[in-house]
Amino acid sequence: MKDEGVNPLEDTESEAALQYAETRRENIRTFVRTSPDYYIKNFDRIGASARFTPTFNKMAGLFGPVWFGARGLWSWALPFLIIETLALVQIFRGLFGDLGAEAMARIASIEGTLDLRRQQLQAAIDSGSDRVDAFRRTVESLEANIGGIRAEAEAMAAEGPTIALTGLIILVVAKLAQAISANWALEARFSDWLSDTSIRSGMPVQQ
Repeated sequence: MKDEGVNPLEDTESEAALQYAETRRENIRTFVRTSPDYYIKNFDRIGASARFTPTFNKMAGLFGPVWFGARGLWSWALPFLIIETLALVQIFRGLFGDLGAEAMARIASIEGTLDLRRQQLQAAIDSGSDRVDAFRRTVESLEANIGGIRAEAEAMAAEGPTIALTGLIILVVAKLAQAISANWALEARFSDWLSDTSIRSGMPVQQ
């Protein structure tokens, strides 16, 4: 006998509720095409709350922007692609980049000038010129500059591991964010698809 005290809107065992649930499951299967049982379970969790419900999609975390793009979630794919690209650039820059290259190029340029000034100093000494002190001060100044720039280059080279680690942290955080938000974003697209079935669904082979 039916419990008359149950609110019809909250009665999940009524014939209408069961029919709605089955129709929703079929719609989810049609929409996602792949791994329907997984998405049915997670979409039900997400749909049961009006607030953001975190779930974990390991495929979205692994493939990142590729997963979002294949699912047609381009407004998510592009920002994550930019973030991951920046993270990878930092990792490769820290591990393989010549961070002191610019400083060493400056040193090479100054050394060319220094060699000329040393020749001028020696010529002034040999000729007894009154410009000996001026040339000596110039040589000493250039030598000091080279020492400072070389220390700067060494410091920059030592920052490589830190830069690479920063990039790795950014990449890991981005991967976690994608894994946690993927199902929520896809469920929102599913809701839009229910209103407009012309929206691309599933994951076509070419994608």
